[in-house]
Amino acid sequence: MRRASALVSALVPALAAATLAPAGTAEAATGDLLIGYTLFTNPSGCFAPENVPVYVLNHTDATVTGYLSPGCTGQIEGTVPAGAGRRFYYAKSFYIP
Repeated sequence: MRRASALVSALVPALAAATLAPAGTAEAATGDLLIGYTLFTNPSGCFAPENVPVYVLNHTDATVTGYLSPGCTGQIEGTVPAGAGRRFYYAKSFYIP
């Protein structure tokens, strides 16, 4: 019983410190993202195209994901890795971290 109590006493401060530690800062992707005719510089978040189908050109350092539903939800139509481009025929929203 003393061992368990000592173990719990040792773990509580460590767990508290881990819980209270600040999370990593979120940063936008660096570079330019072209969705159709709209250019976004250092984009982050969910974007809706003006028209479908749409061409996405990704000149950022992150991967863009195309979703079949608005609000970056639902099934994924595909992705565009950094430095690439592709046409999306059905995607209604695009997410970049």
